[in-house]
Amino acid sequence: MTICHVVYECFPGRFAGGVQKMVWEVATAQAARGDEVEIWTIGKKASLAYGPRLTIRYFPGRVRWSSADLRRTLAAEHSRFAVIHSHNTFLPLNLGVGALARMGARVFFHAHGALDPLLLSGLNIKALKKRLYVAALERRNYDSAQAVFGLTAIECAQLAAMGTRTTIFEVNNGIAIQPSARPVAGVGFRLRNRIKPDQPVVLFVGRITHKKGLHTLVDAMDAIRRQLSDAVLVICGGRDQDRAYVSALDAQIGRLKLEKHIRWAGFVNEEEKRSAFAACSVFAHPSYSEGMPMAVLEAMSFGVPTVVTPGCYMDRAVEAGALMLAQQSPASLTETITGLLGDRRLAGRLGARAKEYVGGHHSWQTIASRLADIYAGKPEPAPYRVRV
Repeated sequence: MTICHVVYECFPGRFAGGVQKMVWEVATAQAARGDEVEIWTIGKKASLAYGPRLTIRYFPGRVRWSSADLRRTLAAEHSRFAVIHSHNTFLPLNLGVGALARMGARVFFHAHGALDPLLLSGLNIKALKKRLYVAALERRNYDSAQAVFGLTAIECAQLAAMGTRTTIFEVNNGIAIQPSARPVAGVGFRLRNRIKPDQPVVLFVGRITHKKGLHTLVDAMDAIRRQLSDAVLVICGGRDQDRAYVSALDAQIGRLKLEKHIRWAGFVNEEEKRSAFAACSVFAHPSYSEGMPMAVLEAMSFGVPTVVTPGCYMDRAVEAGALMLAQQSPASLTETITGLLGDRRLAGRLGARAKEYVGGHHSWQTIASRLADIYAGKPEPAPYRVRV
């Protein structure tokens, strides 16, 4: 099968978000099972072949937005592909793909958590614009497609509630299982970030934006350090995407006098991220809204005891005992994180269960096979088909 994934950004080894990483990894799994796969994205790099069946084709344009060149070329060449799979909710790239769907191309859209009601609610300008965009454009794109994918049962229900008329399938994110970094890599990460070998480390990896809930985790660190005076929070992520929010975090850290307990590690590439996981004691992801966070799956795959909040929508993993759930409050995060930091046996059991769970439920090979069946129109039983 010939497949074209369309995504706003994809630089292997330097993923700036979960969507790009998901596209790369599912495309890699599809190529491994024999499909001919191309990723079309925006960037100034030359197109690159990754083996005989996987290519990334770059087009000039505004990264994380649109490319007139990409849309024009796709309109001219779309007949080469049996399937076009688009990952660009709220971005003009979806408009070009939606137009092809209305011309008869086999198109599938992935929402990636972008239509969570929390992100669309309120009277602020950003939320109003998103609601108008959905009503005027995105719904039409989705309704013209063969199917739309939600990452969780909750997201599928959200898509149905907004009136999506096409078929909705639940397709989880997967994870490419990698060997853990050697202990010496964790030691090196601690040295680079001025952390002693015996200090408890709480780790966050992700985009530094309000919806990730870092301000709640910083408040929790104020209470955590009162119980564990040497505890450190390491924040991995670029500081440039939302500078106003980063400034607010800096002010919050200063107000709470937490400078000695916070380390800004900046953006980390894939290798440095593995070192961060090797160095940490607990991984925390206090997000208000997610599709299915890749950083959480990565932490679980390395056997790191992990704490999530309800907005991560990882209910099944929590129910399976593979994650700890804290409420979206400093008090709940403090209690959950200190419980793990203070009980190594509990933390070890949670990390082992997390690794086992990810291996059994989030294999890209299994997900790639499911996608092949959906692309081909093979019928599927509930709970994957939410609405027709």
